[in-house]
Amino acid sequence: MKKLMKIKTTETSQKGMIFLDDVYETFELNLNSWSQSDYINQWKSAAKHSLDYRCISALIKNYERPVGNVKKIDIYTIIPEEMTNPREYIFRLDAPKSFYITESFIFITNDVNNLKNDIEFKKIYDAFGAYFPIYYFDESSMSKFYLYLSDRIEGISNWKISEDNLKTVLKL
Repeated sequence: MKKLMKIKTTETSQKGMIFLDDVYETFELNLNSWSQSDYINQWKSAAKHSLDYRCISALIKNYERPVGNVKKIDIYTIIPEEMTNPREYIFRLDAPKSFYITESFIFITNDVNNLKNDIEFKKIYDAFGAYFPIYYFDESSMSKFYLYLSDRIEGISNWKISEDNLKTVLKL
């Protein structure tokens, strides 16, 4: 079985890799705020959170600390299959142990004042042509951050992965 996540290091950069649809998708690791080991620790923590509690978490693929302002981060959301259609699985003891992965970006801040005014929302609208929510982000409390994430997979790109595949992240 292929590892779900890998790191590729070259002389000039460090890249993350995720195995989706039988190919590795490569992405740049922004090392301004987090080191390679910070990314790996976050991925392991997120995978463990979803595996242990059967709840949503996220693998952060591009992070820059939002010191007093708003930053866009890129994530892969991990969603337990039973959360995507709760009616189907509510009384089943044999509920599947697989997960869905979705890819998205979100806006975060570590300054509550950015949530109280329209300045940052206007900047997002000017840059993206739409309004997006801004989420409060505390690196020391990731499980609270995961509560913001959606369990929706309809109408967006998603990939189904096995529980065993997600467990490979724990071995990084």
